[in-house]
Amino acid sequence: MKKIIRTVGMVACLSLLFACGAKPATPTTAPTNAPTSTNSPSTPSVPETPETVSVKDYFPFEGDVEYIFEGMGNEYATFTRTVDYIDGNRIQIRDNNGGTEIVKVIEATEDEVRIVYSRAETYFRESFLKKDSGKPEILLKAPITKGTTWMMPDGRKSTITGIDVVVKVPYGEYKAVEVTIDGATGDTINYYAKGAGLVKTVYNPGTDEVSSSLKTVTKNKPYTRLMTFYVTNVDAKLLRVNKEVTFKTNSITRTILQDVYKAVGTEKNSNILSANTKINSLYLNDDGMVYIDLSKEFVTEMNAGSEFESMILQSVANTFGDFYGETRVMLTVDDKTYESGHILLDKDEYLKVDYSKVIEP
Repeated sequence: MKKIIRTVGMVACLSLLFACGAKPATPTTAPTNAPTSTNSPSTPSVPETPETVSVKDYFPFEGDVEYIFEGMGNEYATFTRTVDYIDGNRIQIRDNNGGTEIVKVIEATEDEVRIVYSRAETYFRESFLKKDSGKPEILLKAPITKGTTWMMPDGRKSTITGIDVVVKVPYGEYKAVEVTIDGATGDTINYYAKGAGLVKTVYNPGTDEVSSSLKTVTKNKPYTRLMTFYVTNVDAKLLRVNKEVTFKTNSITRTILQDVYKAVGTEKNSNILSANTKINSLYLNDDGMVYIDLSKEFVTEMNAGSEFESMILQSVANTFGDFYGETRVMLTVDDKTYESGHILLDKDEYLKVDYSKVIEP
């Protein structure tokens, strides 16, 4: 598994402050939010109603979009963001700065937007929407007026220091809410635009400034990752097959992997998962083990001798252990311990990831 790369304090700040959504660039002259009167002199004047602005307006939820932020001042200030899941008032986003991938669950209400859960070094895809760290980090809080202040979990103070601040980024020009976070080693300033989300973040330690600015927004471009699948050939050897797997927002991970694994098996004439086998469940447990439950067809349609069957189980362990970056895989069939004519696993017996018999291409 990759190890998280520790950089200057700004990078850590950036990884926890990315909001959700973006819009096409606005004209060079940023539009004003104030309503304009269209009354003629002969028409009685009608009092204007102030526009009601919700905090949620600054954090739109949209799936299958890729956002690229251009970094200045630090190599890890450049990052790519995609959206894993959206459900109700929560969204799970994924940020990749080339050194690590971090997922964050953001909750948005009319009065407050906050990060409720985050997990570093998360190279697999799984929903954390129901998780809660118990120490939410507020990104933006009502009322959206200059001077609104709130405290961060680590004791830092956040303040709205500007309204309708004109911000120019590579993707366009925006009128944004400016939020300044006071830190012991320097201030972090975030700019949130209505209908766009975060468009720029700046860390100023008092010396060289580090920033990330919205550069591109590509719709209909979900998260993809290169994944390694393991299959067994007729000589009971393990083959390593690399495939790029695409995960659309809210797609079910186990179903995607199930279908790709079957396709890989057909391609290599080594069907680890038979045509009728289903992955009933797949997840990383808190004990650090990968749990996978397959349908009964995995056994009934296997038709393999003991040695070949052993390599099939090793293929499964390597494939899903590798996906989660773990070394132990608990395999069950229809929620029961694995049992065939050749192999019986005990209730607490897990499979170990083992690459010793892999044939390199």
